[in-house]
Amino acid sequence: MQDLPLDIQEFLDQYPEARDDHTQSKNVEFYSNRLRCRPDNLLIEEIHKLWLGEYDKLEYKHGYIQWLFPIREYGMNYESQPLQLHELEALRQDPDAINRLIDSYKLMLDFYGMRLVSVETGQVDRALPPRNYAPRYKNLLRSSHNNLRISRILKCLSEFGLERLNAGFLLHVLNEQSEWKELNSPVIRGSMDRWWGNCLRNAQERAWIQSTIAKVRAGDDFVFTRETYERVLGRRLETGRLDGDGDEGSGAVETYVSKIIAEPSAMKVLLLDTHTTPIVSLASTQSTLLSHQVYLTDRIDNKKRDRMPHMKCVCFLQSSEDSLQALQVELREPNASNRKFPSTTDFSNILTKSIIERLAEADGYEVVREVQEYFADYAPLLPSLFSLNHMPSSSRPLYGTSPNTWNTDALERAVQGITAVLLSLKKKPVIRYEKMSGMAKKLATEVQHRIHSESALFDFRLTQVPPLLLILDRRNDPVTPLLSQWTYQAMVHELIGIQNGRVDLNLVPDIRPELSEITLTTSTDPFFQAHHLETFGDLGTSLKNYVQSYQSRSLAHSPSSINSITDMKRFVEEYPEFRKLGGNVSKHVALVGELSRLVSKHKLLEIGEVEQGLATSSGADYKDILNVVKDNATSPTHKLRLVILYALRYQKTQATNIANLINFLLENGVSREDARVSILL
Repeated sequence: MQDLPLDIQEFLDQYPEARDDHTQSKNVEFYSNRLRCRPDNLLIEEIHKLWLGEYDKLEYKHGYIQWLFPIREYGMNYESQPLQLHELEALRQDPDAINRLIDSYKLMLDFYGMRLVSVETGQVDRALPPRNYAPRYKNLLRSSHNNLRISRILKCLSEFGLERLNAGFLLHVLNEQSEWKELNSPVIRGSMDRWWGNCLRNAQERAWIQSTIAKVRAGDDFVFTRETYERVLGRRLETGRLDGDGDEGSGAVETYVSKIIAEPSAMKVLLLDTHTTPIVSLASTQSTLLSHQVYLTDRIDNKKRDRMPHMKCVCFLQSSEDSLQALQVELREPNASNRKFPSTTDFSNILTKSIIERLAEADGYEVVREVQEYFADYAPLLPSLFSLNHMPSSSRPLYGTSPNTWNTDALERAVQGITAVLLSLKKKPVIRYEKMSGMAKKLATEVQHRIHSESALFDFRLTQVPPLLLILDRRNDPVTPLLSQWTYQAMVHELIGIQNGRVDLNLVPDIRPELSEITLTTSTDPFFQAHHLETFGDLGTSLKNYVQSYQSRSLAHSPSSINSITDMKRFVEEYPEFRKLGGNVSKHVALVGELSRLVSKHKLLEIGEVEQGLATSSGADYKDILNVVKDNATSPTHKLRLVILYALRYQKTQATNIANLINFLLENGVSREDARVSILL
């Protein structure tokens, strides 16, 4: 156990030295609204009513806090009384007393520039107008005696059975520190890390919060965003546990990459191939690589790389034939290591005995120190979404001899990828597949066979409810992929393109050079993490608020606001983060602006209305489809998609109209190869 302050340790141990004095009952009387507190001579409900918004009274009077938040410790007000155990038992069973304690908590949150959004989850947010959170935050930074008050408040909530509120407060403050650099003074961080963050008797919640605080304090690119905050509290309401939500996949790959680059502890080169490069790019950052002394990242097949015999080498590769051949060449002529500086070779999936023998034969200089299997054989696009990065092409087909059979290489790649996901998550699932799909059945059979043949690797502890691997055939729902997307990430992917977290904006009119290629991932971009699933209509409002937040911080960094040494120090500390925020604002303004331009240019709002009519029971008029097909402003792709939707909807009743629409497609910019709509029917 960490070295905790004495008062925190006694709180966690439930005050083993405290004795229950049945002659004392001031706290029960006060919380029953029958006894006036001293020295302020007010009933509890009078304090709630008369002192709300009276910030000077709440700041400079010090006797009320022991009455509002009684705990089993002595305070500075000799006229108050430590909470007695018999009082606590009575008050916890009194709904009116619990409601009054919640009102006391709301009163103090308002004093600190905050508000309680949900009693059920404990969610806290900034105070709303006409309240102004900014001066209240400054007061909290300036008046350190409030740190002691907050410790008392959190202990009291825990004693009264309201400990769920503690996590809401703590994680709100952490979000302000991590995402917005508010409440981020050394004094508040110290109070939070040693006192506030330990005012939880639930050991699991305390450990999770301390772990999350440690990630933020590490100073890398981890950001505890508002979306994460709300998701974690919402998930706790469903599961009863405070933990992450669906981040196992990306977290597993991130852990693997960290292990790969951690050893050896020396200056090193990281060699990757075409498959592992995007995996590392998505799971790690440049600062993380540098912190592990990775000073060069290069491709294993780069024949022009300079010799660097003073550098150690770590290779992270897929066990494909191309990568194995490139590694054999590197081992025969090692450019980044010699006998004094050996190398480590890591592979992204299970290795066969024959592969290991090939490497041993090629390692004539004996530079390979170790070979490891890390099951990071998939690209973690989102915490709950991964890709195998298999793009079908003429050289890498998906189908075999017919559209209902697998190409052998494509099937093996799919099996390897799914197996890696299962091993990285430590899951041995029950497998279910779509009955009508021969390809789904084949994939399920092969994955099950791989699990059986590698039974030693899948020897995981059994769970009460076994995990489920559900394999669906996307072709059984041809309608959904044809509809236009209207959420942020999906629109960027469809209209511009996202490739492994990178977006190419070179073709955007008048784009600034520094924005010609941008990174767009939820792990490194707090705005994108919070709004990547937001609809296009709501996105404009969120972006406006983001810009206004940046503008308000711009005023805080203007020359006129720097009037003292303290202001200068604050400016120097906050300026790098301020510049980073400005760059992120510019990125999203450019991106949303381009989406808006494309929506207008291609008349996507009008097309969307027609699509929804085709996809729902309301149907769509043949003339509406025809007008879109004849419109020169509409792209051939959108014309084709609309006609396909129409054909799927009316294939049994409108054969003549479908044939006419196909002819109009050919007359209006759609190639004959693409216009073979009848094949789908």
